[in-house]
Amino acid sequence: MREHKIVVLGSMGCGKSTLVRAIAAGAVINTDVHNSDRQGADKASTTVAMDYADIDLPNGDRLRLYGTPGQQRFDFLWPILLQGASGV
Repeated sequence: MREHKIVVLGSMGCGKSTLVRAIAAGAVINTDVHNSDRQGADKASTTVAMDYADIDLPNGDRLRLYGTPGQQRFDFLWPILLQGASGV
């Protein structure tokens, strides 16, 4: 069995969480909270840590999918999550 780590990057509101949830068919650990940011205030909730999905692929491999928070104050998480990534 091989593991594949994919990290989804982007700004707040660009669809990272939506992508992770769609690929994982709803089986996602997420950290969405009420959005209190001035920028993007039209969005009711936002990710403050990361979205995560652990998906078993048909060939026996495992996909670990991470969606990063998009707010600039969480930029420090990106290099940490990118360690060992197969793709971005």
